[in-house]
Amino acid sequence: MPNQIKFDLSFCPEMYWDTQVCFLANVTGTIRRQLLELAIADENAPDAVFEVFSDKQKAAKVLPLLGYTGPSVRSGEDLPPVQSNETEIARVWTPTTVHAEVTSVRARSDGTSIFYMVVDEYWTEGYSYRISPESSTKPLTMEQLIQLIDTADLYFDDERAGKKGLVLPLWEQAFESECRRGLCADFADSVRSFVAVQSYFYPQLAAWYSRRFDQWASGKLWPTKEAKVKR
Repeated sequence: MPNQIKFDLSFCPEMYWDTQVCFLANVTGTIRRQLLELAIADENAPDAVFEVFSDKQKAAKVLPLLGYTGPSVRSGEDLPPVQSNETEIARVWTPTTVHAEVTSVRARSDGTSIFYMVVDEYWTEGYSYRISPESSTKPLTMEQLIQLIDTADLYFDDERAGKKGLVLPLWEQAFESECRRGLCADFADSVRSFVAVQSYFYPQLAAWYSRRFDQWASGKLWPTKEAKVKR
């Protein structure tokens, strides 16, 4: 259970540019990444799983590869391409939404320093995430990465365009949405599953946010089955 895990917030990867880890982390598409994880063991992945696609190629190659069953198969495919000196160090996405939107936390090296950025699939000129820390001389500790994720601020030009953080606002959004729908018995599980956090470089990150969800949820007034019956 996540609550029984002893978290090492001082954990720091030796580097971000480990070849095998980057190979997975830099596949932007969620489903292609999952296919690659499964295929690595038997070395039987289709060649297209490994490719970086242009916008024009996605419709022609990605959707036939995955089998088009709905917009969610494009999850992550519309992120900006990962550059040669970049790698994704964490991602947050919404698996149960129509488009399964992804927000990517990336590190970029100039040879001496590491710079951090947050990008999403709705990247538009004028929008940017203000984050802290912005740079470092070595990889972030897990605590520093959590700080970056929890304080990332989306701006349009010089005006805030959303609530601070990449995870908490999504829990709040799901909570309010489920309240309107009047769900009860599976209410908390539905909100929990609305957000997923992943990192190949920080193995405890997903479990950290699972425990953080429990702490956040304990402060909420959840609907009861009886309340639904009375509606």
